[in-house]
Amino acid sequence: MEQTLLENYGLSGKRQSDSLRREVSGKDVTLANAEKRVYNLLRSLYQPPIRTMSRFALLFSICFAFLFIAHLQAADTPSYTELIGHESFVRSVAFSPDGKKIVTTSLDKTARIWDAESGKELKKIQYYDSESRIVADSADFSPDGKQIVTASGHNIAKIWDAESGEELQKIESNTFKNITSAAFSPDGKKIVTSAGEVTQLWDAESGEELQKWGNTSGEVGAANFSPCGKKIVRMGYWDGGVVIIYDTESGKALKTFEAGFGFDKAAFSPDGKKIIITETFEGDRGFFVQIWDAESGEVLVKMGRQRYWIRHVAFSPDGKKVVAVGNDMFARIWDAESGKLLYALRNRESGHSAAFSPDGKRVATNGNVSRARIWTLE
Repeated sequence: MEQTLLENYGLSGKRQSDSLRREVSGKDVTLANAEKRVYNLLRSLYQPPIRTMSRFALLFSICFAFLFIAHLQAADTPSYTELIGHESFVRSVAFSPDGKKIVTTSLDKTARIWDAESGKELKKIQYYDSESRIVADSADFSPDGKQIVTASGHNIAKIWDAESGEELQKIESNTFKNITSAAFSPDGKKIVTSAGEVTQLWDAESGEELQKWGNTSGEVGAANFSPCGKKIVRMGYWDGGVVIIYDTESGKALKTFEAGFGFDKAAFSPDGKKIIITETFEGDRGFFVQIWDAESGEVLVKMGRQRYWIRHVAFSPDGKKVVAVGNDMFARIWDAESGKLLYALRNRESGHSAAFSPDGKRVATNGNVSRARIWTLE
């Protein structure tokens, strides 16, 4: 049981103190979590075969514990604002292009628009009636901020007026699979959706299908446009995980990279030269976030080493930071060049989505609860 506790908190073997130091440098925002880590560290020191300790070692352990907590209390921990109003788990978060608003989706079958400064709810969009089992799975603002596209848990995506909440367009996939993601192109003229093993490209105004990519061997995660809008990247689960870059005009696959064990998310950097992907599982080493060269597929930076699935990753607008959320209840922010952990932000539950504000000074996160958080980093 004790060993299980240690493993759950990432404190096993000789890397115990290193793990704690990383959390301090990452500015873990909960003192209670820190105290649990200290408790487990001290418990681990007494595990067999080390049953007898010198008084000096015991005194050192206690002093280290108090110094660690004091350091944490003095850390410059980011403040946050909570978005309160959803009646079930929040599934996704996204900032408007001007950073003044946030859109969230939830299992309560609504998408809601919030004031990003005050956290006040501005608009509630009822995606389906209360009797329906269909839920909004993701949402994205158009580049001009005037429209929102939502993806449902069925074969439908809808475009809404961001001001009035009026439905403007309904996109219905012929795959009869759950549409799990939908996003606008950088010019706002196209929409990309993912449903099961299929990714589709649509005309945002007419709802006409422009391209369709599929693979019968397994499902794909969220697909994303390159900054120029001429390419799409998607990650698949088949054959151990594959990342594919497509040309949006011809539909041709431009690049195919083996990802090891893929899961859910791949996205371009703001300059389009790199790709960030969620986790490759390396045996007992855990899950990682990786940044690749978009041309060669070379691994440039590897971050993470977490015990739990990483659900979502995103670059900051300047490409200098990355944020990742997953099943361990933390949103972690790293330096995209060095891979150094900058922040470890404690979510209320495991996370599904995270997004930087356009100025890069805030991060929005969600968890398996009815609230989202907006963290102020600077």
